[in-house]
Amino acid sequence: MILVAAIINSFKGKEYGVTGSLMAFVTVCLSSYPLQFPEFIMTVAALVIIAFVSNDRISKMLSFSMGTALLFLAVYSCASLVERKRKSEDWNYLQYAYRYSVNEKDVEFLDSIASEQPWNNRLLFDYGKNLRNSGSYEKSNSVLSQGLRQSSDPMFLNLIGRNYQDMGNLRKAEEFYLRSANRLPGRLYPYYLLARMYADSASHDPIKFKRAYRTAMQLEPKIDSPAIQEMKRDLKRWNDSISGY
Repeated sequence: MILVAAIINSFKGKEYGVTGSLMAFVTVCLSSYPLQFPEFIMTVAALVIIAFVSNDRISKMLSFSMGTALLFLAVYSCASLVERKRKSEDWNYLQYAYRYSVNEKDVEFLDSIASEQPWNNRLLFDYGKNLRNSGSYEKSNSVLSQGLRQSSDPMFLNLIGRNYQDMGNLRKAEEFYLRSANRLPGRLYPYYLLARMYADSASHDPIKFKRAYRTAMQLEPKIDSPAIQEMKRDLKRWNDSISGY
């Protein structure tokens, strides 16, 4: 709404360069995420301020107030982004010390970091994965659920589903695998997890397996890889095993 109003005002104020720049920014926003960079925030804030000031129909006091508010918001947003980026880079180095498993002392330390950085979905994913590797499935799901509120990455759903499966809660595991499949229908991995669960002796379900198998084998990944080929070989092996009954 702010950008649309700024485009209209700059056009009426005959600041056509600003109008074109704002329209270009809106176009970029349709396929990218420019507001994750401080440089873009400050640039678009300056353009919006110029757009509102350029229209003589808006009072000077209102223009000044709006410009000041936008400038304050832009500076605050940039400062927050820079601080988050610094903390994220700190975790990028620190994560290697907790790559595979964690003990009680590590959990206490990582809990304190997670409480300070509840927005850091990378930290929450790595921490949840490490807890899973350590066998702390319930704690892992708790951390991964926090990550779900920050990220749309379906891998959070896959890991939660795997945790539930290892805990023996197959209904919840199925729920999260299906949520992951629905979030990105072109991904093979959630269907692979579903098929593996249905093929397992503890949750043997030939009908559901066949459904997941057919869907998985009909998918055409954008980029083929050794991992995809390996998953398809596993699927065929399980299908042959089930068909042999």
